[in-house]
Amino acid sequence: MSSLTVAITGASRGIGLGLAKALHERGDVVYGLCRKSNDSLNQLGLKGGVVEGVDVASDDVGSVLVEKLQGVNIDVLVNNAGVLSREGLDGFCGNAAAALANARQQFEVNALGPLKVSSALVSNGNLKNGSKIAIVSSLMGSITDNDGGGMYAYRSSKAAVNMIGKSLANDLKDQGIAVQLWHPGYIATDMTASANSSGKRSVDDCIRGFLELVDKLNNAGVAETGLFFHANYGEGRKPIPW
Repeated sequence: MSSLTVAITGASRGIGLGLAKALHERGDVVYGLCRKSNDSLNQLGLKGGVVEGVDVASDDVGSVLVEKLQGVNIDVLVNNAGVLSREGLDGFCGNAAAALANARQQFEVNALGPLKVSSALVSNGNLKNGSKIAIVSSLMGSITDNDGGGMYAYRSSKAAVNMIGKSLANDLKDQGIAVQLWHPGYIATDMTASANSSGKRSVDDCIRGFLELVDKLNNAGVAETGLFFHANYGEGRKPIPW
């Protein structure tokens, strides 16, 4: 298989860092997009390089990407950057100002971030016929699967990005650009550190699944656009209900 050129947001830690490392080690050209780099990311020696100053919550993120990725043809964009907070109904009824500010941040990063990044790179010609866009969503964004309640902001931000991803899939299909939503699983990262540890899987488990998703999306193209998959830890991807 020929090498891919892959751009990954949120590449400085967690799943983004793990995916950048795995793709680099198998020979792909990876661009690690992040707000600020660190030794872990720098030491990978990515062929594409590290691109700092990419804050997906910023209104200026599109212009930053256009400047720093000028002339780069991207095969696969992985919109991975995300944030999580566990505010419940009590938070909105108690310290409402803090809870609402937190909710807005999650929407800016989790929902609007992938839209801004994807739109900028399509408009700039980095993504074109044959390119693919992956959005790291969550099973928490599935309305059908929600039988536990709580986590209002996170759940709704991921439900929103699912709708954004589906619309992008429809709008970009005629341009030959495929879009999918991916759930990594319940993974032990900094983002989930405050949560119950029961049932968490390793980043390596997640990356096995994500590599399968990358390759199947790349091979299928628009034939599998607009779908929502569980990476399933490399044990065979699973469709997720909306």
